Amino acid sequence: MIGEIGELIEALAFDCTIETLQMTNALVTMKGRLSKKRTAIREAVEWFQALSPREKARFLLHRYVDDGYLACLAAWGKYDNTMKRMIIEALESIDANDHDAVEKTRRAIFAIKSKGVTVKKGERALCVSFPSIFVMVFF
Repeated sequence: MIGEIGELIEALAFDCTIETLQMTNALVTMKGRLSKKRTAIREAVEWFQALSPREKARFLLHRYVDDGYLACLAAWGKYDNTMKRMIIEALESIDANDHDAVEKTRRAIFAIKSKGVTVKKGERALCVSFPSIFVMVFF
């Protein structure tokens, strides 16, 4: 999906305001004119694609655990022992360079995202993520 973001940014032939501030976007967080942000987005995509699978796993897990997503779940009382264990196992697996580190990280991130995110005050969204599709259902 990251490559698709790069392709989309390159294909947009008009200027507009772009906003990537949602927590479900782990790669770039910015808001502004596309004409001014295009290079930064392209560079972020290229940087991410150059990472090893283990480095990608570490980066993504860090973004979900340390950059606000997990704090929202904890505030809702949805950060449970199962999720905590999955995160710890993923981090330990990454640090040990285990063969299944990427899969453990994918599962931990999916568990985090599947609990939901705040969209607007009092509104929630259920996030469902597949390898190249992200669906958000508001309720």
